[in-house]
Amino acid sequence: MLINQQYTRHGPDYRFGEQVTFLDIKQTFGFSHVRVGRWVTREESRIAADLVFDSLADLAFILKFPP
Repeated sequence: MLINQQYTRHGPDYRFGEQVTFLDIKQTFGFSHVRVGRWVTREESRIAADLVFDSLADLAFILKFPP
């Protein structure tokens, strides 16, 4: 479970401290569809969205691609 874990990331703050959603990820990175299972709690979804956004932003930065 994501809620029971502590995640530490060292890198640029692409979100500027803001909370993102999977809709933000979809729009920013050009995905046609993003789906989260109904068993995922709202809190887990919030944590996962932040982690996924940061991961994709890091990957785009490393590969020198625009988001």
